[in-house]
Amino acid sequence: MFACSDYITVHKPLTSDTKHLISDKQIKLMKKGVRIINTARGGIIDEKALLKGIESGKIAGCALDVYEIKPPAKNPLLKSYKVIGTPHLGASTEEAQVNVAVQVAKQIVDALMGRGIRNAINIPYIDRETYKVVQPYINLSEKMGALLAQLVEGRVREVNITYSGEITKHNLTPITVALVKGLLSPVVGEMVNYVNASVIASERGIKVTEAKTSGVEEFANLISATLKTSDKKLEVSGTLFANNQPRIVKVDNFYVDIEPKGYMIFASNKDVPGIIGQIGVILGKNKINIAAMTFGREKPGGRAVSVCNVDSFVPEKVLNQIRKAKNIYGAKLLKL
Repeated sequence: MFACSDYITVHKPLTSDTKHLISDKQIKLMKKGVRIINTARGGIIDEKALLKGIESGKIAGCALDVYEIKPPAKNPLLKSYKVIGTPHLGASTEEAQVNVAVQVAKQIVDALMGRGIRNAINIPYIDRETYKVVQPYINLSEKMGALLAQLVEGRVREVNITYSGEITKHNLTPITVALVKGLLSPVVGEMVNYVNASVIASERGIKVTEAKTSGVEEFANLISATLKTSDKKLEVSGTLFANNQPRIVKVDNFYVDIEPKGYMIFASNKDVPGIIGQIGVILGKNKINIAAMTFGREKPGGRAVSVCNVDSFVPEKVLNQIRKAKNIYGAKLLKL
């Protein structure tokens, strides 16, 4: 084909097998004066080999709609009078524009009629009934991610998510994406969303794994996430209580009952009498109201955690007072 053709056009996807499908070897086989057209994908033709073929006179001309590097601002091919270049206009014919408009209109009708959303970029498809079931878990999962991000220090390397219970019968991808979004939000801020969370995690070298277990847990449905950083490892588990209220039920070895909402003080302490009183007195003196409190301990007299939901922001000077209180090892302010 290369030896006989006057015009050679490319109609292939770019894969590891088709990259540089046309290069020096193939161009050498072509007849002098051949013309080449590529409107498929950049990289199928080796542009360095193509330029050499044009400069040598072997290739009389070429037309390119796609390029190896986009935008092709410094591409030497575009300086040649033998090259016609267009900015990837393959879908800009009148017929293509009409077909796209019809397809989009049909997808909008399907979405409004509750028949699901098709072809959304980077967002897993969920029909309306399934969404009603998984939505509370999406909310819980995002809160768990934000909690993990604020409790640990060091560069996040890996997060392993395990699901158990009835929830495993559904598509878990949206719930996983929500946890990753929550994990990244305290660092990235408003730039992260459900569309780009997985991409940003990958760009930052964060490995995300998802697993299901059929083992019997303490709760009918449970989401457990283990976060590994350059410094430590932390596990958080969550479930839904009555009326689909999200709850954090375990932090590492501590069983707790945390409502992941608003401002929270997370303190680590020794399990001795007086801890509640100390924290309450300090917050009271600073006019900070406690909305709820929960506690967890490994064993009587051992390490414990105390978590307070508060109605307002807690200044650093107040946190320092808590940290300096007797038998308290540390305290952090979290916002969910």
